[in-house]
Order: sequence, then structure tokens, then C-alpha cells
Amino acid sequence: MRTSEVLTGIKSRLAFDPSVTRKIPAVVLAKAQAIARRASLHADSDEMELQEAIHVFAAEDDLENSNGARFYFHNDTRGRSIERAELHLYIDKPDTNPSERREVSINVYEASEGGVKGELLASHRVLTSTHRHAHHRVRVNAEALERIAQRDVTTLIVEAVCDDVNLVVLPGDEDAVEHPLSLALIMKETRRTRRAITFCKVDKPVQACCVFQHQIDFQELGWESVVAPSKINVMGCAGYCPGRDAKPDFNGEPSREALYQAAGVSPSCCHPTQYEDQQMVYITPSDNIVETVIKDLYVVKCGCS
Repeated sequence: MRTSEVLTGIKSRLAFDPSVTRKIPAVVLAKAQAIARRASLHADSDEMELQEAIHVFAAEDDLENSNGARFYFHNDTRGRSIERAELHLYIDKPDTNPSERREVSINVYEASEGGVKGELLASHRVLTSTHRHAHHRVRVNAEALERIAQRDVTTLIVEAVCDDVNLVVLPGDEDAVEHPLSLALIMKETRRTRRAITFCKVDKPVQACCVFQHQIDFQELGWESVVAPSKINVMGCAGYCPGRDAKPDFNGEPSREALYQAAGVSPSCCHPTQYEDQQMVYITPSDNIVETVIKDLYVVKCGCS
């Protein structure tokens, strides 16, 4: 598989051109990098969790004193099926008796026109923290969020009221840049068992059908919107198959023709028989963060037929 074919396939999956440079807000980039680090925690384990999710950051609502936050979905979520939805938020400690831990209820409502509370989407009781900006993750009604996410933009009212004060850090607050309010819309979660790969030996001139690899560096390409992985190994098949009259001489390095064999070749040729998916974290033009799985990106096994 040629590098250009791989890049074209990734662009098609992303639905925008990541080679077009633009200024990405620092807070969005930092959040994307944190998500990427979390996704790579199990990268060296035999079993890996692959997650498809869209992370949408809240913006300040136009209405005063509404405890509302706007979420811009644009086309990033339209037509997608949501398996699980989580609201990530930070709550401050109360002004009165801050050293005392008190029970408060985090409530999330869909806002109607004019900022009036509509459907209750989530309710979760927590204890206030003795320090500022305690992080909380609240499970939100996924069915309702799937309906809401079909719009370009919606307002949610998020409250954790204590002594008539909303403790939630909302967009526009002084500390909102470092403690943003965001929605994580999980589309799909799967587990993948890593397969052992038999790679071609570049120092062996003649060898049986095997997997070769070469690297693509997204940073060198200027794809700043792709946060993780920063590099990928493009894999294909090369080598001879038993029963063939001729055995290719690699001369220490596979020829271009041998290296770029792919599925659909003629019988008795070395070709891919198994593929593996790759999780990717990227930032959309609307500054939403997407975790996605690129299907069948890696060749992990080659065979003869």
C-alpha cells in the first residue's frame, strides 16, 4: 500500500484536509493531548481498548445568569449513534465553611428558548471538595444527547448549587480556560487483541512472504490537527511464495514493486490476509476533539494464495 493511498484514506475518514494549516486554540490542543495520552496508556499491552468519541467544549452562553453553556456540534455528530455520554466539569468549593464537605447535586438540563430549564438529562450527588476545582464526570442520558447532537448548537444548563451559589465552573468564568466544561460523546468501545507480526528482515536478500513497514510522520507533513499518533507505520507484503519459479532478490532492501503489493494481486502472490485498526485523536475545523478508529489501517499478516 503506497503512502499516498494511506494518506488519501485517512483524509477521507477525517472528512477534512488536515494539511491545511490553522491556529488551534491552546486549551483545545492541551485537552486533545491529554486525551491522546490516556488513549496510549495501554498501547504496550496485549489487549487494547479502542474508543470512538467526540469531545465538545462548551462556549459562553449569551443569556445572563442562566447557568447555561453552549455546545457547538456542527456536522461532527450529525447522524452518529451515541453509546454513552459524559459531562466533564469542575466545581469550586463553597464560600461559606469551605473546609466542611457538603453534599450537592449536579443537575444537567436541556435549555429551551430563553434559557428556561427543560428536560433533566442528568442528576448526580457529590460531596464538595476542600480544594478548588474538583473534577467530576457525570453520565448524561445518551438517548437525549443523540437527539440534541443532531443540531448545530444547543444550550445545556449545568448546576451544582450550594447556598444559592452555582459552584460549577462555566465558560466565561475566570478559571474556565484551565478547567473547561466539555461533553464526551462515546460512539463505540471495543477491545482488540494485539497480534504478533512477522516482519521482513531488510538484511536478508531472499525471504518468504512477510510484512514490511515504513514510517509516515504527520508532524513532518504539517498535519497539526492530527494529535495522535504523531507517526504511523504503513505496512504491506513482500517476499516469495512456495511454488513460484522465481524468487525476488531484495538486494538488502525490497524493491518498490515488491514492497507495494496489496490485496487483489494474482494467485500465488504474497498479499495481506489480516489487518488491524488504529485509534486516532484529531481536532476538527470546529475545534471539537475526535477519537476515532481507522479500520484496517495496518497489515498484520501476509500469506500466499
